[in-house]
Amino acid sequence: MADADSGQISRQEIEAVVETRHELGPSYEAEIVDSFADRIEKAIESRAGTQLARAQSERSEAGQRQKQQFVLGIVSLGTGIPITAIAAAITDLPGLDLPSTWVARGRHHDDRALVRSSSPTPVT
Repeated sequence: MADADSGQISRQEIEAVVETRHELGPSYEAEIVDSFADRIEKAIESRAGTQLARAQSERSEAGQRQKQQFVLGIVSLGTGIPITAIAAAITDLPGLDLPSTWVARGRHHDDRALVRSSSPTPVT
């Protein structure tokens, strides 16, 4: 009999089918061939099912790894930026104090925009 778990048919099984055909003669040949074909189909289905399950498992594991890497990246950014800002504020390093520089620069640009909008526009 075929090993249902491995999806394989042994050489002994094939030899037994051939021997059975010789013993029973041509009158039972169709039934013997049909029975053996069913075993082969079951072995193929079993092997294909195993391969499909393995492929799905590998895809699932790859997707899980990608999600973990994405979460790690987000967490790293979420913790790294505030820690850097705190370190810059404590050590008074001007290059690392970018958030306050950006805020001050943004205010400066906003003030210039206000000055431009309040100046009279020439009428033509």
